[in-house]
Amino acid sequence: MNKNRIIRLQDNWSLDNSPVEFVSSLTVKIRWERLKRIFARLIMDNCRSGCRILDIGSGDGDIFTRIAAIEPRYMAIEPSLAMIERFKAKSGNFICRAFGERIPFKDRVFDAVILSSVLDHGYEPRLILQEAERILVPGGKMFFLLANDGAWYKRLFKEHNRMRKTASVDHNFFFSGKDLQNLLRENKLKLIIIKHFDFLRLPLGLEEFLMKVFPSRILDSGVSLSDKLLVSIFPGAGGSFICAAAKLDNDRRQPA
Repeated sequence: MNKNRIIRLQDNWSLDNSPVEFVSSLTVKIRWERLKRIFARLIMDNCRSGCRILDIGSGDGDIFTRIAAIEPRYMAIEPSLAMIERFKAKSGNFICRAFGERIPFKDRVFDAVILSSVLDHGYEPRLILQEAERILVPGGKMFFLLANDGAWYKRLFKEHNRMRKTASVDHNFFFSGKDLQNLLRENKLKLIIIKHFDFLRLPLGLEEFLMKVFPSRILDSGVSLSDKLLVSIFPGAGGSFICAAAKLDNDRRQPA
């Protein structure tokens, strides 16, 4: 993995030039929007009002607008100068330029950290996780959102998945739910919950056709229904997953 190439890519990353490989507009506008709503609800359900939250790789601060109801003491770090400018234009919250592998805060100063599509875009996922654990107070929470490399359709179409990984510009690592759980165990973090979504994938052309024919609310309901029907058929094998974990007290660490 070329660390310098990744850093240069993150320096210049923005929503305008972000590559979206092998992804339909139904995924971008319906699936991802729905997933971000569910992810925000997971954060709000597990954080008290006024808690200290660090959003690592915050982008333009979209997550904050979704969790503002709990009035968190929210701060963010982001490597991209373009995204920092967007963040500042829409939010008065504190943000500084930094990478998840080098978080510029003291130990044990945050109640929660958000890692939305971060581990798979960094240059050293294990170091990001160690840094996130370092800045959390004992009992503090971590929240993850990731594409699932263990999705049933990726396992079924292995060659297509291999080509997708090879062609990917900004995804540097690929995780399944089991991969993340292994990382949590390595760092003595307690799993709270992991949930999979986006089980139904159709040919890109068909998904683009559906976007033209049906209103967003119908498609959103269809995606929700398909998840409910398919989660028991393909457990742990949806296209995306969200996860919450907790840092334990030093004397209550899980055994290796």
